[in-house]
Amino acid sequence: MTIRIGPVASHDAPEIAAFNERLRAAHVEFQLPEIHSLLPPSGDGGVPVWHEMFVAKEGSTVRGGYLLKRELLVRSQDPLELWNYQIPLSEGIVSRAYAMVGIQILQDAMRRQAHLYSLGMGSMRRPLPKLLARFSWRVEPVPFLFRVIRGNAFLRNITYLKQQKSGRALTQLARLSGAGSLATAGWRAVARIRMPRIPPGMTLETVSSFGQEADTLMEKERHGYPALIDRGAAALNIRFPRTDHRLIRIIAREGRSPIGWLVLTCSDLRDHKQFGSMRLGCIVDGLCAPELCPSLLRLGTELLISKRVDLIVSNQSHHAWTAGLRHCGYLSGPSNYIFARSPALAAITPDVTGWHINRGDGDGPINL
Repeated sequence: MTIRIGPVASHDAPEIAAFNERLRAAHVEFQLPEIHSLLPPSGDGGVPVWHEMFVAKEGSTVRGGYLLKRELLVRSQDPLELWNYQIPLSEGIVSRAYAMVGIQILQDAMRRQAHLYSLGMGSMRRPLPKLLARFSWRVEPVPFLFRVIRGNAFLRNITYLKQQKSGRALTQLARLSGAGSLATAGWRAVARIRMPRIPPGMTLETVSSFGQEADTLMEKERHGYPALIDRGAAALNIRFPRTDHRLIRIIAREGRSPIGWLVLTCSDLRDHKQFGSMRLGCIVDGLCAPELCPSLLRLGTELLISKRVDLIVSNQSHHAWTAGLRHCGYLSGPSNYIFARSPALAAITPDVTGWHINRGDGDGPINL
């Protein structure tokens, strides 16, 4: 068996479809994307973010593939081009004869680009994080924080607590006795006392897309973050397209001056594997001076509460954002959002608390 890996070509489309069908028949939830769905390269209008796709073939038959998403890391030194290693898929998932294809795919990506990262992956116990660790990648969870707004809806739907017999009994008892609602009300009262102060004149404005103000804010605030992936207007409008109607984009102002922004989601879930059928709010992404995080997050939280969400969640790596969420009454929970960096990238960047990584990075706010 000879496997060759190279850039995807238009004539590979039928074989990619056949590969996806074999995975689908084995109940694998992930698929290689169709070629026409990839973002255009930077040469086409100066797009700052784009994908490149590579396929592993045995003859003309596709046996695997992966994507590299090109991005820009903004640092106090010169900007650095980096690549998000995405959707590495191998026929080895369904046939042991191709068990080595996953390793060959990773090795190919590392030969092509030194500064790689991967994000998401579901759990530290999943095969991909384990494989990356074997190749000396630095693998860390991105902290997960949550705030329960409606206790009974939370207890009725939260899957994590129902996976164990004791958890099922406790959630049912708390819901039926009213203790869940009582506890939520008590925590809300405590959180209200601890809530950070909102500076006089600080307001929120909802926008349909990002413009020059986002560029101005990134240039102004990037020095407060040791590692920040490009959050200029052009990159943000690719990450958060107008076609995604879940997204709430807001600019925070002090008087007329922009001082930060947030991207939120509000979704009515149905049989979600973690959150059941809750109305879920998420603080997806944002940028401001680190000292303004508590105030900005308070405004975002209050906006989501006004939309009658049952639960608000956020994955944030930077220490100012996690501290800001805790100031706003959020608690820490188990994280399934994993951040991995290639050896070359880990050697020149800080640990996870110095990065500004959240659900706006990687594949964006999917499944929320």
